[in-house]
Amino acid sequence: MTISILILNYFNSFSQTKEERFDRLTISYSGDSLLTQKYELIIKSKQVYFITPVMNYLHIKGGKYKRRVKFNKDKREKIFDLADQLIWTNLEEIKAPINGDRFYVIETFNTNKLTSTYKILEVSLPSDFRALYTIVSNGK
Repeated sequence: MTISILILNYFNSFSQTKEERFDRLTISYSGDSLLTQKYELIIKSKQVYFITPVMNYLHIKGGKYKRRVKFNKDKREKIFDLADQLIWTNLEEIKAPINGDRFYVIETFNTNKLTSTYKILEVSLPSDFRALYTIVSNGK
């Protein structure tokens, strides 16, 4: 009985902490280019999407708002292991105003409702979030 409860508790947890429950995570980078690079990680189905920044033009041309990014099994497991091991207290400690044009935006969603948004300068981003973004964006 206890083993079944532990197994169900393991599969029911979406994130590494009980306070921070989310089923979708977006991470975007506004850097050198004019357009932001935005990726969406869906935790439950373990899928990664690239969100297209310019919808109107692409709608006319037949493009999609979101495009699925395909990874091999090992890389996808590594991405979602990193997403499970993110340390959210590091983000909450950073409360510096954004004065530059190079920053990351991290948003968490639970049942399609925005639960939290973090806007962090490039130099202040914790290494675990930077590693996650680097792997998802293939080092672009």
